[in-house]
Amino acid sequence: MTRRKRDRIRRWTHVFNTVVPGIFFYAAITSALSDNGFPDPIFDNDPSNVTFNIGETATLPCHVMNLQARYLYWMRMSEPNPITVGTYVYSPDTRFSVTKDHTSTHWDLRIRNVKLEDAGVYFCAVSSGEGREKHRRLIKLNVKEVTTVPPGISINGSEFVNKGDPLVLECQASGFNQVSNYLEWYKDGKIIDNSYIWKHHRLRGRAMNITDHHNIETKTIRRVLFIARSTMEDSGTYMCRISPLDIAKKTVHVLDEGSSSIDKRVPITIFPTPAKIVVQPGMNAFLRIHCQAYGNPRPRVAWSRDGYDVSRDPRFSVYPNGTLIIQRTLEQDMGSYLCMANNGVSNPTQRIVMLQLRESLLASIEQVEERKREGEKLYLTCSGFGYPTPSITWEKNGLPLTSDQRIKIQGGSLRVINLALEDTGTYSCIVMNDEEKVEDSDSIRSAVIYLCGLGQ
Repeated sequence: MTRRKRDRIRRWTHVFNTVVPGIFFYAAITSALSDNGFPDPIFDNDPSNVTFNIGETATLPCHVMNLQARYLYWMRMSEPNPITVGTYVYSPDTRFSVTKDHTSTHWDLRIRNVKLEDAGVYFCAVSSGEGREKHRRLIKLNVKEVTTVPPGISINGSEFVNKGDPLVLECQASGFNQVSNYLEWYKDGKIIDNSYIWKHHRLRGRAMNITDHHNIETKTIRRVLFIARSTMEDSGTYMCRISPLDIAKKTVHVLDEGSSSIDKRVPITIFPTPAKIVVQPGMNAFLRIHCQAYGNPRPRVAWSRDGYDVSRDPRFSVYPNGTLIIQRTLEQDMGSYLCMANNGVSNPTQRIVMLQLRESLLASIEQVEERKREGEKLYLTCSGFGYPTPSITWEKNGLPLTSDQRIKIQGGSLRVINLALEDTGTYSCIVMNDEEKVEDSDSIRSAVIYLCGLGQ
């Protein structure tokens, strides 16, 4: 070990052994004096569960009012030392910082270049001057690996279109740089640019337009070609490309039902889709549920839930290709969705998709002093996270605990009075819901309590 490295370790050891206890002593005295005559701090209803990708700057919100002269500090539930006190950062990790607004009510913890090992339960707390925090707020940080989407391009749309019906083709490219790449449409080898669209409109008197859609998060580019009233001249091979090597093609046939006595009806078919989709509650990204149907005549797709047309909800949109998009999934969005394709000629075809909201379970027990004396009291508090909302139960040495004259259990709170030697053991907090019961290191934490005799 180099001398420079030893000096650095010695310096941080001095900070945690000398400076940090002094700051907490000063904060406790200040808080004790400031508690007299001031109302209790009030934490705002900020999100208690946040998710960031690896490499992003994670922001853990903490909005507290009536702080007055008290000190606010940030800690991680699994670590004994504070991360920050006030705006001062005590962690040797330089990625941590605290941002405070001009009103001194927002004390957000920021973690630059967040990593997988940063995931866990954190809390911001206000010291009561009684040697422990009296007011605090928990927040769970989730860190995800960024999934690299391989480059790909495809065209969605009907292969058969009746004359006079709209022609809609959607080109989608994923995994490309949206700044340096863009999509182009071609028909029978000719580029569909502004000049082509203008001639199409002037010579045929029909509307044609192209719209672009971008999703930065998923690196997806979409370009939709729309012709209001198709004619026989619109039959042909349509090509979409983003580079000379990344090309997708689709041949479209415009059918004239009155030109032949041959029955051109094609039974309705719905392309295969997942029967169940599971998402996290409150997901801000657009949720797409596909239901692409084809047939002749061209079928129309309608989505419903419990007999109610979901397109009436402003958060729900149904695209011409049958895709249902839900913005900001909520708890009440859970359930079965019915996709119905009908053209008024063939037998209608339907498909049911189940939407479920779920979030992994996690449990966390507050740190307590492991050694207790006979006759003392034991307080344990467990916090559970997950969706559906989990329930909390307690076990001691693997056996269920129930309330009696000395043991009081209320949700995540466990209190044992008048401790005896037989109370020594491992106390476990178990978090479970109707969907799952997880008992790994993320969902169950144990507190090992050792009792000493009165003379020890």
